[in-house]
Amino acid sequence: MRFATSILLLLILSSTAAPQQPSREQWGAMNVKVTQQGDSWVIAGKRTTVSLNKTDLAISVLAGTAQWKMVGSAAGDIIVKSGAEEASLRLADAKQVAIVPYDAGFKSGIKISLAGWTHKDRVLDLQLFLTVCL
Repeated sequence: MRFATSILLLLILSSTAAPQQPSREQWGAMNVKVTQQGDSWVIAGKRTTVSLNKTDLAISVLAGTAQWKMVGSAAGDIIVKSGAEEASLRLADAKQVAIVPYDAGFKSGIKISLAGWTHKDRVLDLQLFLTVCL
């Protein structure tokens, strides 16, 4: 009876004392915070901040005092081919746009999923994934 009680007590104590997960800095990863503010996604690191505009996919980067602004999506962003037919597409014209936080352990940011383009009145069977990370 004592043995069974000891085993039961040990099981109860071990199940309630879950180990605490170390922070990103404790295991050597960059401290990155991903937030959404309306149509804008912000990836903020210790020294660098990246912003993405969901509507036109324009990106701006702020690193210290330096700032870079990349133009948004435009016609001809991507050319796709099926058989002998080619189609020139604008990335921001995708009818299905999903942006979610992305964390691969060694990098963090956002994952962009684009799909639902049309060409000559038909929906293309195409899905594109992009990541923007620090």
